[in-house]
Amino acid sequence: EKCEVKNIKDIQLMASMAPPGGGRNAFSQRIMSVFATLNMTNPSDAQLHRIYSTLLNDKLSTFDDQLKPLGDPITKATIELYASIAEELLPTPAKSHYLFNTRDLAKVIQGVMQATRQYYDSKENLLQLWCHECFRIFGDRMWDHDDKAWLRNQLDQKLSGNLNSSWESLFEPFYGECPPF
Repeated sequence: EKCEVKNIKDIQLMASMAPPGGGRNAFSQRIMSVFATLNMTNPSDAQLHRIYSTLLNDKLSTFDDQLKPLGDPITKATIELYASIAEELLPTPAKSHYLFNTRDLAKVIQGVMQATRQYYDSKENLLQLWCHECFRIFGDRMWDHDDKAWLRNQLDQKLSGNLNSSWESLFEPFYGECPPF
């Protein structure tokens, strides 16, 4: 085969990468020298809270008066839960799928924002939905019963610390289990 030189003109190439680790390799300095490098750090908890509480408070503004003030505590509890999961449940060779990022946090808030006034008319119903969304996003990746029990314990702590409720009081009619919604 002939090796021909091809000249490419007038293009712009944009690439992105995450830090090395978790199966990602580092790029060589030679490749990186031809790119303009920008570093974007993870947002702080305060920034995450402002972003997601704004969205959730706007959604809850049309709900009953008892549900309107729940936007900030639900957001705070979700961010705390995400931080705990990201810190405690690190990927291992047996659990290589334990990679959690802010996209998961957004999915929980997005799931809660699917609530409608007709079906979620009480604090208990909305908190049950929040627990369900947390289990759907975070718990569905967990195949180990100890990890699921850990997540349930974390949710119970967040419910009692931020939302003046408990797992047992929310899910007593369901025999202590989070049912599918």
